[in-house]
Amino acid sequence: CDSGLIASKYDKEEEAMRKIREIVGDPLGLELFELWKEYEEQETVEALYCKDIDKFEMIVQGYEYEKEHLQHKQKEDESNGGESDEKRQKIKEEEAHKKDVRNEPLRGFFVS
Repeated sequence: CDSGLIASKYDKEEEAMRKIREIVGDPLGLELFELWKEYEEQETVEALYCKDIDKFEMIVQGYEYEKEHLQHKQKEDESNGGESDEKRQKIKEEEAHKKDVRNEPLRGFFVS
């Protein structure tokens, strides 16, 4: 990553947190600002844990999106109906040779 972009992102987040602190007012605003700084500095166990949860939540969102919106082509074709058995068989054979991203490492980890 470009270090300039990272610094710019940090500066924008810091400015936003300062505005939130101003709107909320101290002592709560100060506490929120300090918690954000702790999260960004990643020097405490709690901050590291929070970052891990944040990353995990992003992975879960991605998985849920794929599950809902990236249907297997064969399933889409079957739901469309009106196709001949020959066409369905051809699609089935083509799909058997393609890689299904939902079976990649970590994908099965979230299936309950």
